[in-house]
Amino acid sequence: MMSRSNSRRPTHRPSPARPAAPFAGDAVDGRGHVDVRLPAGALSGRFNALVSEHIRPFLRDRGFARSGPAFSRQRGSLYDVISFQGSQSNGLGAMQHKFYVNVGIGSVEIDGGDGTSPRTRPKLEDCLVRRRWERVAEGAPSEVDILPDSDPDEVAELVRHWLGHVVAFLESLDRTDVLVDLAIDGNALQEMQRTCAYLARTEDVERLRRYVGALRDRFSAETRWTILNRQIARAVGPYAGELLGTGLLDELS
Repeated sequence: MMSRSNSRRPTHRPSPARPAAPFAGDAVDGRGHVDVRLPAGALSGRFNALVSEHIRPFLRDRGFARSGPAFSRQRGSLYDVISFQGSQSNGLGAMQHKFYVNVGIGSVEIDGGDGTSPRTRPKLEDCLVRRRWERVAEGAPSEVDILPDSDPDEVAELVRHWLGHVVAFLESLDRTDVLVDLAIDGNALQEMQRTCAYLARTEDVERLRRYVGALRDRFSAETRWTILNRQIARAVGPYAGELLGTGLLDELS
C-alpha cells in the first residue's frame, strides 16, 4: 500500500554550515572556494552531473537502464520507471534548480501482451500506477533543490537514500494482480478504462465490481458521471449488462 500524508512534504534545502564541495565543472578559486556567481545554466549542469555521476550508477546496479531523464527496468511481467522532472521555475536567472521524482509501475499483461515479452524502454505514461516518490516512500521530500552553495555529496546521498526506499517499494510488487489492487485502491480515475478493460478481459469479476463500485460511490453525484458511466460500459464490453443489473452502472442515455 502506498504511504500517504495529509500534510505537505518537506523540501530538501542544503545546510549552509560548511562550504560546498564543487560539482564537476564548477569554477573554483585559488583558495578552493566555489564561485557562487554562477553563469547561466550552471545549476542545470549540476543537476546533470548528479544524474550521471550518482543516480545512474545507483540505479544501474539495480537493473535500470537510462533513457533521457527516465530509468526503467523489466521484472518478469512487470516494469518499473523512475523519472526526474525539472520544475517550470528552472531556467536562466534562476537561483536554484528544483526537481521532482516520479515513480511508475506497469505490466505487459495489462498492456495486452503475453506476459513474457519485455516492453522496450517503457515510459512513465505507459505505467498503470504513477506516483511522486513521496507517496511511495514516506518522509521523502516533495522536491529537491540544488542551490549555488549546495554540497553535491549531501544532495547525492539524500537522493540515493530515498531511491533505495523507492526501489524497495517497487520490489514489494511482484505480480500483476498486486499491481491491479494498488490501482483500484489509489488510482481513482487514472487509467480507469485500461483497468476496467483488463479486469473484463481476464474475467476478474470480483475486482471489477469492487473498482466500479468505488468509482460509483465517489463520482456518481457529479455531473461527469454520465460520461464516466459510458466510458466504463464501453471498456468492460460484455460485462456492462452485469454491472447494470447490480446497480453499479446506470442505463446508457
